[in-house]
Amino acid sequence: MKERSLFCLTVILAILGISSLPVLAISDSQRYPTAAEIQQLIRQFRRDALSPSTMCCNGSEKDPRSPATRRLVDSFVRAWSRVNPEIAPFLGRWVNNNEIITVYPSNVRGRGCVIFSIIGEDFFSIGSPYRGHLRLNDGEIANRMLVRQHNQFGTPFILMTGVYERVPNYRPYGLAYTPDPPAPFLSTDVPQARARILQQFNAAGCTASLPKRR
Repeated sequence: MKERSLFCLTVILAILGISSLPVLAISDSQRYPTAAEIQQLIRQFRRDALSPSTMCCNGSEKDPRSPATRRLVDSFVRAWSRVNPEIAPFLGRWVNNNEIITVYPSNVRGRGCVIFSIIGEDFFSIGSPYRGHLRLNDGEIANRMLVRQHNQFGTPFILMTGVYERVPNYRPYGLAYTPDPPAPFLSTDVPQARARILQQFNAAGCTASLPKRR
């Protein structure tokens, strides 16, 4: 029970940030990136991960979490992998600078719950597995794909991928998000947005708890 409570604190809804992702990307992506575009972005990520950088989250970082936090998160992921295996690898809180993606499980099999923050705004989307990735299906961040990767240190990363529709040739983009320690979902400056997100979260069967025993 203590471990369960600790993890709930670790992944409790936590979204507040200033983005490095262009604001236009929230509304511009009118289609999902193709398989070829995703592979192109993965290759770019792997090249970037081999080049040390003084800037956050290009893919070259070591895991910033403590061993205790990693064990707690890994235990949670293992528990959900038994009931929602395609969603489990994406679970957790991921950050690029102060921009945050938090992926929660749902009691509905084959469904993940994604909350994204950009410039102090929160966005919710239901995610569904697609060829090993997590496809965001609705809301302002629809038509993105989350791609799970590791760098040379074994640090897990999430790539948020999409397509710039207003750029010639519909250029795909991807940003790397590293694991992040916990923070409470009580720091948002917009209470109405928090209530809206929580309503969507609950309606989709999302949870921050361990799965019920079956």
